[in-house]
Amino acid sequence: MAIAILLASSLRRRPLNRRSDGGNLPGPDVTALQTALIIVCLCLPAVTQTTVTADGIVARMAIAYAENRTHLRPYVLTRRYLVLKSGQQKTKVIAAIIYLPPESNSFEIRDSTGGKAEGVVRKMLDKEMQLSRDFQASGFNIANYEFQFLGEERLAGADCYLLAIHPKRTSKDLMDGKIWVDKAEYLVRRVQGSPIKSPSWWVKNVVFTVDYGSVEGMWLQIGSSGEAQVRFAGQYTLTSEKIAFGLLQTDRGKPPGK
Repeated sequence: MAIAILLASSLRRRPLNRRSDGGNLPGPDVTALQTALIIVCLCLPAVTQTTVTADGIVARMAIAYAENRTHLRPYVLTRRYLVLKSGQQKTKVIAAIIYLPPESNSFEIRDSTGGKAEGVVRKMLDKEMQLSRDFQASGFNIANYEFQFLGEERLAGADCYLLAIHPKRTSKDLMDGKIWVDKAEYLVRRVQGSPIKSPSWWVKNVVFTVDYGSVEGMWLQIGSSGEAQVRFAGQYTLTSEKIAFGLLQTDRGKPPGK
């Protein structure tokens, strides 16, 4: 339409041709040309932009996560956990997460400096194993959450959709916060927020971040950090990071060595 207006304007300003005797040569019918241009442009197909909505993103996420599950292979992922009190390291734990399709998840503590904090790491891993076996009960879907589109942000070199998430029920397994959804993969790159219900009377003001990424073609947790106020003990921070990864060779789905 803008092109039509510019062309029409240029025609409107075009001077009449003059004959040598001072008379006017027959010129174009400017009004007719303007009208024709406008009609042609009105008949051209309009270029529309697809509106991004939270519902549309979540629908694509459901498809992407179902596809990701088909790519899962047996693996062992090793993490290092650090527990800090008021910035001072209290405990270090090395844990291996072992996955055997279709839904066998387990973990082993490979090394630890001990202490009560090791028990916290064990409880966290127990809960992670439980939730991984029943992803629908706590996953990012319309049965568990209400979603609000907040915009777009770049994270870890990837363009992401930013969504606010609000639980539809009170549960220790659900959280209130934000998720960053990879625009290319439609998988969650980051989760950040607080559980809607405190996991324990002893713990309050829990805030955590969990990061995900592609590992050997599988979308897995690659790091996390969390802070909490422990009653009568002070502020604690727990972090984890992936330090090793390997694919497992199994015999007809049996764990190695069995």
